[in-house]
Amino acid sequence: HEEKNAKSLAAKRVRIEDRVQGIDFGQKPFHFGAHMVFYRTPNGQLPVYSEFRNARTRELTIIRKIVGDPNLVRQTIISEFEISPNEVWVKGARVEVKGAHRRALSEWLAKKGF
Repeated sequence: HEEKNAKSLAAKRVRIEDRVQGIDFGQKPFHFGAHMVFYRTPNGQLPVYSEFRNARTRELTIIRKIVGDPNLVRQTIISEFEISPNEVWVKGARVEVKGAHRRALSEWLAKKGF
């Protein structure tokens, strides 16, 4: 009985350590250079979303599930999509882009190997 408890505690410790390190082995990471990793959603979808604000008069495209430096993603989006730097900003671990760019950003991530 004590061996079962020891194994159970060891398994719990491993799960907790994985959670603390932010590792989820069920998701496929996408490495963006040496400083970036993207994770797919639990359903296997790309982490690119549309959001409407101000009574649906303002549309944003949001890239989430970024581990690393989101400023690198921001700079790459600005250069590759020729979007004004004033229309792309970082909020925490996500990048927000002004306008409806969900399909273009999803295709871009897919081309990059995500």
